[in-house]
Amino acid sequence: MTETTQSGAMRPAGPCTIVIFGAAGDLTKRKLLPALYNLKANGLLPRELAIVGVTRQTEEPRAVP
Repeated sequence: MTETTQSGAMRPAGPCTIVIFGAAGDLTKRKLLPALYNLKANGLLPRELAIVGVTRQTEEPRAVP
């Protein structure tokens, strides 16, 4: 999701969508979401980013704060 410039500096990629299958699972909560948070905190995610979570568990739709 990042692009490297000729000088070797990292910059955010263009607009994209991330689909997480098994979004209600333990791996997502322990590894994927913290990793996405760290990428955002370091400015390595694009402004135009959508994250879609898919799960087989029945749960009410909710927005992520």
